[in-house]
Amino acid sequence: MRHPHQAHLYSTGGSTVIDRASAVSPILQDDARFDIAATIWYSLPRDVQAEDNDKHEANEEEKTLMRYWGAPLADLRPIPKQEAILSEIVIRNASFQDKNLYRRVHYRLPLDRFRQQNLTGLDLRATFVLLPLNSDRFNQITNFSDWRPADLQIPENIPTSSPALARYGSNSVYNDLLQRWAVSTTLLRFYDTSLQCFPTDEAEQVSQNSSDISCSDSVVMQSNQAIDAGTATEPDLKAHPHVLTRSHILVIKETRPYNLSSFADKHLQLRQDSCKHFATNLPRHYRFCSKKYADMGEFGLQVDFASADGTTETGYLPFIGALQNPAGPKEIVPLPVNQRICGRPANAGIARSRENHLDIAWDIQFSAISAGRANLLTGFASPIPEPPKANATQRQIAQAQDEWEQQVGLLGHRTEGAHPRTRLLTSALTISPLLLITYLLDCLYWYSRTTLVGLDVWATACSAAAMLLETFPKQILDQDAHGEVDLGLSSAVQPVLIFILWLLFALPAFHMLRAISPFCVTWTSWTTFTLERSRQNHRERTSNRVANQLAPAQKLATIVLVWIGVILISILDVNFYIIAPATMEPVKGKTIRIIVSSLEFSLLTCGILFQMIMNQRCSTFAGRTRSAAVIWAFTSLLWVVRLSPYLIGKRNPTYSFRATESITLILDLCYAYQALTLPVVEQKPWDEEEE
Repeated sequence: MRHPHQAHLYSTGGSTVIDRASAVSPILQDDARFDIAATIWYSLPRDVQAEDNDKHEANEEEKTLMRYWGAPLADLRPIPKQEAILSEIVIRNASFQDKNLYRRVHYRLPLDRFRQQNLTGLDLRATFVLLPLNSDRFNQITNFSDWRPADLQIPENIPTSSPALARYGSNSVYNDLLQRWAVSTTLLRFYDTSLQCFPTDEAEQVSQNSSDISCSDSVVMQSNQAIDAGTATEPDLKAHPHVLTRSHILVIKETRPYNLSSFADKHLQLRQDSCKHFATNLPRHYRFCSKKYADMGEFGLQVDFASADGTTETGYLPFIGALQNPAGPKEIVPLPVNQRICGRPANAGIARSRENHLDIAWDIQFSAISAGRANLLTGFASPIPEPPKANATQRQIAQAQDEWEQQVGLLGHRTEGAHPRTRLLTSALTISPLLLITYLLDCLYWYSRTTLVGLDVWATACSAAAMLLETFPKQILDQDAHGEVDLGLSSAVQPVLIFILWLLFALPAFHMLRAISPFCVTWTSWTTFTLERSRQNHRERTSNRVANQLAPAQKLATIVLVWIGVILISILDVNFYIIAPATMEPVKGKTIRIIVSSLEFSLLTCGILFQMIMNQRCSTFAGRTRSAAVIWAFTSLLWVVRLSPYLIGKRNPTYSFRATESITLILDLCYAYQALTLPVVEQKPWDEEEE
């Protein structure tokens, strides 16, 4: 989190006065306001490109470069001709205090270029630039020096028709400055989808009429390391182009002055060494340019501006960058061209068309962050998402997207509506410790339980059975669930470990069954024991008579009726959702799991209900400790609260809250009320003489 260029900042030596002659002042200060202009660039088809961009074989000079560099032919060609298909101001009146501003833009993408060979990340890119609104220093800029050599060919970043250039008219200084200040980021990714994709109808039609276009057109895998994307490094991969439908723009909010001599040295060093390859005999090339904040800082552009007293001072502009992996699995969409196409739901964020274009919804996110935060975002690599498989369900796609958003959100890349830290606090830091405390209290309660006074044996048996079913590994019961628990162990070790973990989690249930067992085990040595029938004292027999006021046959009938009712609701796919999940999970092929989960719900609710009736009739509280009952009720409330968008924002798309779950919540709250209002039943048995 430390500022990577702290040593170059201006030091006043304890004085409050800054010597302007030896300092580099920020052009945009703390109160600066600015707009953000965006442009999408599309490479024109090869029939309008230069002849060098269309050849498929390298000449001798290019072969020499390829041997030294290892680059594909596509990366040795000149920068392709491009045209802007969108250019507008996407975010207005932003400031250095703004974080996570969002805007959705719609644009139409021509498909001609993406049916051809030798694609790179440069063929579809987005550029962004700031347009200051209230900076007097920016309006007084007279000259600037860029870190890239003037003779180095770079792609155009701002079209002449852009509203960004319209503000400054024909002023060449500002036109050139904005071109050099803008950041460029690719909107293309390439993935090898040959094993999970099928040719489109378009591919079949084209292959009949053309011999130079095939489903295995060679494309180049994008492998960029900089904060604003570069292009390809690996040739001849049969990969399919995918478009990113999200971009995240970052501005470093640094407004402190730099030391002039140190700043000038860093700027000169960049001008001398930037855009070079480690092989010294290779010429400079745009694709060698790396623009990371840790290397670049604000030293890339050195500007001169006229101060209020008429003198010329040196200033710097804030660093603009783009997050390297801004889109999740759901936001990486295959282009429907003739190379390869994966099956994808129609509402995947991109509208398909039989015409020669696509209508794309593009999400733009803007954040002003500190230099230390930029180090965090670029130093800890965010997970690189993969597009969903062709056979992935809507639920799997939504869950993969949610997991990715949660991971990158903790690093600072928070998507719209998401509160990853609150979700983490609610689940991992709150619910998990409470569940652990409840587990330990239940273990202690039932381990020390030596009397049946105040207990309903049916209620205890139902609760123990429900706990055994709840913690039992589901993949043993349902073949469809295989692979849900993968600990990375061998096939022989993993089942044993899972079984041991189940015994540990179900430990309170075994103590519950021991407490209500009619037999008593007495160990005489490590290897021998005696089994005796337990004797009940007067108070235990009285407690049993109170419990049997509700006949065992009636209790059994209640359990069976609830079980059958829940099974019918599940099989008929009648979901009484109070809060529905974002995506529904099909129940086909999961009959065993439905039966077991329905039995678990029936045993759980009936166990709580029977014990509550027993507590009310005896005017005492039993079944667990007061603390455990209250903590469990509070945890149940948290499970519902975590579904509230007002607290945690965007929730897990698989989470839901059914009407059946509301029944258990009500029972838990009533049980906690009994724990707070009724006296606790004594745990120790009465002596024979006392009886």
